[in-house]
Amino acid sequence: MRNEKLEEQLNLALSMPAAERAKNSELDAGFDAETNTWELVVRFSSGNVEFQNLVSQYEGNADVLFGQYAIVVLPEEQIDAFSREPEVIYVEKAKNMRLEVREGIESSCPLRPGNQTGLNGNGVLIGIVDSGIDMLHPDFIRPDGKSAVIGIWDQTDQSGPPPEGYRMGRYYSEEEIAQAIEENRSLISDPSGHGTHVAAIAAGNKGVANRAQILFVKLGRGRQGELSRTTSLMRAVDFLMRTAQIRKQPIAINLSYGTNYGDHFGGSLLDSYLDTAAALWQNVICVGTGNEGDTGRHHQGKLVLATTDVIEFSVAPYETSLNLQLWKEYKDEVEIIIRSPSGEERTIENQIGFGQRSFGSTRLSFYYGTPTPYNRRQELFFSFLPVSGEIESGIWTIFLFPKKISNGSYAMWLPVSETTNRNTRFLMPTLDLTLTIPSTAFRVISVGAYDGRNLYFAPFSGRGSYRQCILKPDLAAPGVDILAASPGGGQTVKSGTSMAVPFVTGASALLMEWGIIRENDVFLYGEKIKSYLQKGAKHLPFISDYPNNEIGWGGLCIRDSFPEE
Repeated sequence: MRNEKLEEQLNLALSMPAAERAKNSELDAGFDAETNTWELVVRFSSGNVEFQNLVSQYEGNADVLFGQYAIVVLPEEQIDAFSREPEVIYVEKAKNMRLEVREGIESSCPLRPGNQTGLNGNGVLIGIVDSGIDMLHPDFIRPDGKSAVIGIWDQTDQSGPPPEGYRMGRYYSEEEIAQAIEENRSLISDPSGHGTHVAAIAAGNKGVANRAQILFVKLGRGRQGELSRTTSLMRAVDFLMRTAQIRKQPIAINLSYGTNYGDHFGGSLLDSYLDTAAALWQNVICVGTGNEGDTGRHHQGKLVLATTDVIEFSVAPYETSLNLQLWKEYKDEVEIIIRSPSGEERTIENQIGFGQRSFGSTRLSFYYGTPTPYNRRQELFFSFLPVSGEIESGIWTIFLFPKKISNGSYAMWLPVSETTNRNTRFLMPTLDLTLTIPSTAFRVISVGAYDGRNLYFAPFSGRGSYRQCILKPDLAAPGVDILAASPGGGQTVKSGTSMAVPFVTGASALLMEWGIIRENDVFLYGEKIKSYLQKGAKHLPFISDYPNNEIGWGGLCIRDSFPEE
């Protein structure tokens, strides 16, 4: 029997045989085969202690977060009964997340003399959630010899002790970091260099807020080095917020991770959690819109009676798993036929629940869902898996036959491009609504990218959809060929919305210093910072209409974002 408190991806994952599900890294994300447990995101209605006791009754454990959210680990056989408890509102499984990178400050209007003189982020925390940091890099050693980094939570190191209130990772205090700096000894690694690069842009000695203090979280991964998960990200944000409150410091949080799973209208628990967190304490959360703008992973359309929509997507050779989401209005009734590259056709009936179809050597599992307490739209989640070897490559075709249409709008997403061959894509992709989750959250500052040197839009930058009232991004910043610190003491060039976000995070820290630390405006945080940055954003020559779905209200201009003297 379908459980309406469980999201559709979790319903599908629990419906599939474990051996088959294990072939799909997205469906298997959050599952530990050794303990037969799942890591879940839970929204609940009771008090924290009562909820912890409830989880214990079902042989699980929980990290309780702000706003009646929790990360819960439960035995698979207990999930259904647990979710039906009245205190449990809704349950999602962990999702894989990817860093948004594709292998200047001058473009962002440096500060002018006057009321901005001397602003450098002093007294403000910058929370970075990323791949790691080279804490010995000269860019993070302040002129007085002290480290810019005042705390590190390495979620990948299970030697402990973790931060108080959490059950995973290793926390390094300000004192431990100072001792390690004195001994020229690094505490964590950054193999990709991504986190070092991002932190340097935001708060390195050559960065935007070069005297802010860095609180760093090296994001945890799944078992055996798998991709990072939404559950780890939510723990990280919770930790940063709690630490800022304890220290009584404002905090600007920088997030560079994204996923394509969800309707992109802000309806996931991750979106709603970040919206809740953004309303707490003196904070601002800055998120990149992702690098899926030109990867062909999204298609949307509008059904009309008596007209068949034909959607083609290519599957490149050697794909061993592939997911596809279809979101539509619940009231619209549609017949679906899927054709494989070899010409086999199968019908997907309008029947709620789990189903499977076979196409030669490829097996299609799907879950036909219904609206949830957090989303009025209907999701169909498809999982393509090979019986052996690989998925049949070539052009797959989806036929949508409208039967009863009220609205007709639908949207499809393939996984983000980092997880599959770049030639796996829709043949007629849509550029709108290519931003990744959680930049879809309403209260975060969603940041797109442009080329600050040549003044053109970065085609990889994820877009919103003003036509569908997804008023994102909020603004853009330079994100092409950005030079910043790399592990080992040097510098390197990187591109991506990951490189654009820390410019905005650093700018937010400067505004917080001016407003909160210097007491010019003690309420300068959250949505107010977003408004100031949008007001100060500059129009760029490659686009004429503002706001827009590419760079929002314009390019970051720090000096014009402060109130007039």
